[in-house]
Amino acid sequence: MMGKLKHIVFLIACALLVASCGKTSNNSSGGTITATIDGKPWSFSNVSVTFNKATQLDISINGSASGAILNIDLKPFSGRGTYPVSSSNGAYFEQNGVLHQGISGQITITDSYSNGQNQTIIKGTFNFLTDDNKSIQNGVFEAALELN
Repeated sequence: MMGKLKHIVFLIACALLVASCGKTSNNSSGGTITATIDGKPWSFSNVSVTFNKATQLDISINGSASGAILNIDLKPFSGRGTYPVSSSNGAYFEQNGVLHQGISGQITITDSYSNGQNQTIIKGTFNFLTDDNKSIQNGVFEAALELN
């Protein structure tokens, strides 16, 4: 019962945040994503978490690094919890134009809170295996939620 109440409060907070903002804010320099990809440490910049106002359910977490992109989509997003990497909860790593699609693994939202500056901070962890056996492990992210 308490979990459902927290979920409802989170969704109401997201709806209020959406209703109170008329445009997309851009906080691409304030987030971080780190991961170990095939045994090598990676750090991604230009990190953002985007909330889809139209559906009020979907978020995308993405960042870039030298010739690479890491993207995670959660559909539907329901707050803190663990989401399996699946056809609806997608994850991929793209390097030099080659797409490595996630086929198994998990994404965990560990925290979401207001930073007092009309932004919601989303924190989490992830790991997944791609369709061509790339291993993405020890993934950690933190970024301000943007509205689109």
